[in-house]
Amino acid sequence: MPNDYEPKSWCVVFNVEGDSGWARWVPGRFKHVRAFAFVPKSRIWIFYDVNFSGTELMAIPDGPDARATIWSFIGPPGCSCVVSVPRLPKRSRWFPWTNWCTTSLRHLLNLPGSALRPTSFYRECLENGGTPFEADDGRAEVPTPSN
Repeated sequence: MPNDYEPKSWCVVFNVEGDSGWARWVPGRFKHVRAFAFVPKSRIWIFYDVNFSGTELMAIPDGPDARATIWSFIGPPGCSCVVSVPRLPKRSRWFPWTNWCTTSLRHLLNLPGSALRPTSFYRECLENGGTPFEADDGRAEVPTPSN
């Protein structure tokens, strides 16, 4: 059975500021990474954010609430870079020794690599087929496969 209820690619958001106070000590340009994706068959947006407070997973129907959550993930202009990353086929791997945002997203996307910091993970996303794109200030339509 084809899995039409699973995202084929994810928008990975690299934030230049983190929510926690210690994030300013993370080396590199980016301090945190999280992701969202659209599931066309169910018309639902999925949001995935792993941080020191725990893991946040939200499924929001396409519409104003989903758009607002996307823009809260991205933040104000200049505070994030967004990369569309295709989900690779399943692969065997060692269990991660941490539950950091980078290692959690690596498992979600089935990406190879070993980066622990968001800036290095950004490079790994690009090396594995990721495509950076610019988000505007939130007034424009967020593209979905049906737009």
